Amino acid sequence: MQKIVILLIAMVLTIPTYAQNKKKENKEEWKKELQDFKYKYLAQEVELSDEQMTNFFELYAKLESERKQALKDCKAITKAVKEEGEHSEAEYERAVEAVLNLPIITGQIEKKYYEQFKTFLSYKQLYLLKTAERKFNKKLMELQKKDKKHK
Repeated sequence: MQKIVILLIAMVLTIPTYAQNKKKENKEEWKKELQDFKYKYLAQEVELSDEQMTNFFELYAKLESERKQALKDCKAITKAVKEEGEHSEAEYERAVEAVLNLPIITGQIEKKYYEQFKTFLSYKQLYLLKTAERKFNKKLMELQKKDKKHK
């Protein structure tokens, strides 16, 4: 457990510097490296066996892809009313509905994939997965906050 904490602290300290040095054209490469790190972190936190890892990574990638698409769809709808100009009540209603439905949609996506995870992960591992995701995302938000303060 201490190794995980040390690894996470090292990541927290190096990612802002690393991210600042990356140019825009390397953004996709940086995202891939961050995703790889996240997967390794989750595998360690969830205590995946070698056998479980292959199934987990494949399924988790699909889960993340669907969650990102739901967020992208919501942002596309809300972006329209953020632009200057007059907007109809129907446009605002659509934006509000998109924002309100996003947690429901992502919850449904997670539920669908957690049903599949249950076929090869224990309930303890499912619990650890949710906990690890929250910890990882919290650390990323802290890094973003620190990065904005340094700029």
